[in-house]
Amino acid sequence: MHETPHNLTSLLLTNTTICRQRGKAFKGRIL
Repeated sequence: MHETPHNLTSLLLTNTTICRQRGKAFKGRIL
């Protein structure tokens, strides 16, 4: 049970980084 929060935080961090990279690529395509 104690390991679940850590995994969730790491997943959220990776998700945010991927979203940022996608956002940059998307903006680059539009601009």
